[in-house]
Formats: sequence, structure tokens, C-alpha cells
Amino acid sequence: MRHHPRAIVFTDEENAREDQRRARHRPPEGTTERRAGGQFAATWSISNRVKRETIQRLATPTAILVSLPEPLATNCDELLVVGGLKVAKVGDVAAACERIPVVMPQLVMAPSTLKAKDMELLEDSCVAVGAELMKVDTRAAFTSLIPLVKEAANTALIRALRRGA
Repeated sequence: MRHHPRAIVFTDEENAREDQRRARHRPPEGTTERRAGGQFAATWSISNRVKRETIQRLATPTAILVSLPEPLATNCDELLVVGGLKVAKVGDVAAACERIPVVMPQLVMAPSTLKAKDMELLEDSCVAVGAELMKVDTRAAFTSLIPLVKEAANTALIRALRRGA
């Protein structure tokens, strides 16, 4: 491992003596210091002093619509927003599989006409984050889907609030 000198010298310190610079740029206790090329250098970094904590996510009720045809996608979007969810529309399965672990939705809606391989990828992504996958029949009349979408939105909202508690 190669150590690079890490010393900050301000313009008013350029003419300061070595012992004055050393006092201002002393490394934290428990670290070593060495001389490199006649200059003060410390073998430490800020990561030694800063603890990294896990970022906690806020429970945001979210749904992702994957590859739904436009009139159906817009209608589902409106119902889900009224139900209290934020909605993201994704054009294809690959993009959805990338976005699901980041967004961590409670509900993923996809057409039932997807290829088996694509459906399996979506199911795996949903299981990984605990989301419900709703397969939508794109040939059915939207009026028959309204109660199903409302129920799914309500369930997703309850799941999000339980996770946040």
C-alpha cells in the first residue's frame, strides 16, 4: 500500500515554520505520521474518523407500472395516486428490475402477456424487496379492473405503513 502525503497548506502558512504547520495538521491519535520528502505527511484518511451508518429509508407507498399499454397505464396511475401511492412507469422489464431494488415498491403491476422469462425476472425482483406483483389482463375492460386496482392500492398502502413502523 502506497502512502501519499496529505497536508493542507494555506497561503498564510507558506512561510510558516515546520513546527507551526505540524501543530495545525496533526493526525488523530492512534495514527502514525512520517516524513516524506522533508514535508509532514499523515497516513490517515477521513474514513478513519467518520463512521458510516446505514441509511434508513422512509416508508413511501410506491407502485411501479411495467410495460402497460398507455390508456391502461394512465387509468391505473390515476387510481393508484388517489389511493395514496406514488407511481413510476417503466417501459420494459430490464429497467424495472434495475429500479425495483432502488425504489422498493409495495406493488408492481405488469401485463399478464409478458414472456415467461420476463415474468420470472419480475417475480424474483419483487420477492427480493417484498413487493406484490399484480398481473393485469390488458384485454379486459378497465371497469372490471377498477376494484382490483383499488384493493391492490389499499394493500400496498397498509404494507408501506407497517414497514415504516
